[in-house]
Amino acid sequence: MNFSGISPHFIRKALPNNYLCLMRVLSIGLLFLIFAFNSGLAQPKLKILYTRFGSLKKYEFFPGDVLQYKLKGSHSFNTGKIIAMHDSILILNTDSILLAEIRSIRVNKNNYHVKLFQKIFLIGGLGYPALNLFNNSMNHVSPLLSDKALIISGSMLAASLILRQTQIKHIRFTKNKIIEIVDVDFEHLNR
Repeated sequence: MNFSGISPHFIRKALPNNYLCLMRVLSIGLLFLIFAFNSGLAQPKLKILYTRFGSLKKYEFFPGDVLQYKLKGSHSFNTGKIIAMHDSILILNTDSILLAEIRSIRVNKNNYHVKLFQKIFLIGGLGYPALNLFNNSMNHVSPLLSDKALIISGSMLAASLILRQTQIKHIRFTKNKIIEIVDVDFEHLNR
């Protein structure tokens, strides 16, 4: 059976009017429920905006995210889980800090392919000398671990560490970089 010649006008006449009306009401009701549910899930977020070489970069953190930050006057990064955010205060599981006290933030860029190659190089760097050792012991070759296997293993481990470091982004806050807490609260719009 070929239905390519059937026009939408014929389908509209074939279906009863009450069915089409019911479908419109259900679709409008479903859209209303989706938007009502999303507005109930509104939560504050920490937003970082800056431009680099003419393009806008944006990072967002929500309650429950892990934040790695360096305070002004400090030389090491601290790590804490964001519990709550208010106007200009971040409340973490370790302490609470003002946004003006933050000097820089460390962000992990989660790129699937880079993580995949990082794992491949790590497994290859650990597995290649083990395989060479096993092969040389089975074939009764001395030295059991060749210099070439150590060089290959070291280069794979170095490639894995370099890929890991490329995934870490340091954002220092200057006059061109904005850090703010955006509180999307639909319940108190009239205040």
